[in-house]
Amino acid sequence: MLRPLGTFSLSQYTLELLAKNGFNYLEDVLKAPEAARRFVDVDELIKASTPIHAVSALDQWQAELLCHRVTTFSKALDSLLEGGVPCGSITELCGAPGSGKTQICFQLCLTTQLPQMEGGLDGPVLFIDSRRGFSPRRLQELIVGYHKDFPDAGTRNFLRGVTVVTIRTAQDLFSIIEGIREYLKSDNLLRVVIIDSLSLPVLCSIENSFVRYKFYCKVFEELQKLASEYNIAIVIVNELVTQVDAKKNIGFVSGGGQTVANRCQRRLLLARLNDIVFAAKILKSPVFPQRARTFRVTADGIRK
Repeated sequence: MLRPLGTFSLSQYTLELLAKNGFNYLEDVLKAPEAARRFVDVDELIKASTPIHAVSALDQWQAELLCHRVTTFSKALDSLLEGGVPCGSITELCGAPGSGKTQICFQLCLTTQLPQMEGGLDGPVLFIDSRRGFSPRRLQELIVGYHKDFPDAGTRNFLRGVTVVTIRTAQDLFSIIEGIREYLKSDNLLRVVIIDSLSLPVLCSIENSFVRYKFYCKVFEELQKLASEYNIAIVIVNELVTQVDAKKNIGFVSGGGQTVANRCQRRLLLARLNDIVFAAKILKSPVFPQRARTFRVTADGIRK
């Protein structure tokens, strides 16, 4: 059955222009896409015409049961994440400086490369660093700590399994995210993408709040596609920023704001209690209500 172009969200002017040039149906556009590009975004039109994929709740439940997860080496943290950081979705870590966000990311750089029987994903990590905070020396300490706990584990070069990309601006960030898709299309393997931090380059390089909103929407659309299509675990880090409500009460919220909060499937708020004891609280979870657990950051890594 032919689909009239009038069923798409196109302006009357665009519809009239298309009709004058012989494009009345979607099929007309598909037959001559290059000619139609002068009047309409053909790629967006094709995307809008794609049927919505529906599955039963049973199928989705079974998929969740089979979902691969990567351990943090903390039973408490893993319990908040339903067994570990899940593939196929986006997890946010937010908190004040020194609250353990980056330490968890470093731990994931190691544990992702472990075999699945040890709680890993047996694959490499991409670490997108916007704070100049990546530390190979700290990662090496975690590797030493891992071998203390698992002296019989085989030797492997964990540092080689982490690719670090340093960025400065929001445009740098989006360019890297777009490049991930091309990288994966070439049959390259990637299991976890870490962005530390997401909000920093955006807040520093985009002043207009509406432009920031559109940028976040564009970024999360790409990240969710990567997570779903390639079964990748996406972990983003955000700072806390001050927020003043209508009653002039001052509070702290994630630097990404409500836009980011809506797009992440899981969100943890982190805080430091003393030198080695930290706390994590669920801000958002598809399974659990808000609750908190404590964990430790030692010289050997995330524990307890």
